Amino acid sequence: MNKAFEPFFRVDPARTQFIPGAELGLAIAKEIIERYGGTIRLENRQGLVQMVVFGAVS
Repeated sequence: MNKAFEPFFRVDPARTQFIPGAELGLAIAKEIIERYGGTIRLENRQGLVQMVVFGAVS
């Protein structure tokens, strides 16, 4: 799952034919989120869940 944050990585290789793009979205998002003190996490729960957290959670 952590490979999804690498530039140019596409989780589903079958989609490369139909959906154009640079595959940089999660890599860029992770960089920006971490620069502002946040974290991003991916989980597989009957589908992909993306969690972004900034600051302390109470």
